[in-house]
Amino acid sequence: MSDDEIVELALRAVSAALKIDPLQNVKVVDKAIVRARNAVSHFNVGSAAASPGIKWGRNVYACGDYIDRQGHASWSTEKAVVTGKQAAERVAKDLGLSGVKARVIPAAPDTPQLSNLRRLAKSIRRVSGAQRLPVPVPWTIGRWIRKGSRP
Repeated sequence: MSDDEIVELALRAVSAALKIDPLQNVKVVDKAIVRARNAVSHFNVGSAAASPGIKWGRNVYACGDYIDRQGHASWSTEKAVVTGKQAAERVAKDLGLSGVKARVIPAAPDTPQLSNLRRLAKSIRRVSGAQRLPVPVPWTIGRWIRKGSRP
């Protein structure tokens, strides 16, 4: 699919999800479609705290792997789906539409093994001094500038 075809598909999906007529005369002012063969998202320690939210400004919404999942402990494909549903719900709310709910199934709690690994990793970061390093994710610099401090 071309980038424009993906945008059209997304607009049709929004119309279907909101149960409205297909969006006509919509002006998409920007799009970014990245194709990476055999790629996987890479998340760094602390990157979740630096993730931007679903709503970026007036009529600007985002979803995907690197967006704050607002309380849902998901990553990668699941995170993209969760944030997509949350963004659709936010758009509907902002447009005054009713009946659009994210209906996100809560993620399972951490297993004891994962909880132990998290504690171990946190201890290693504290002892090594790694927690003083900046979080290596692309959007953190903008956040730091806007807030005046690191997350």
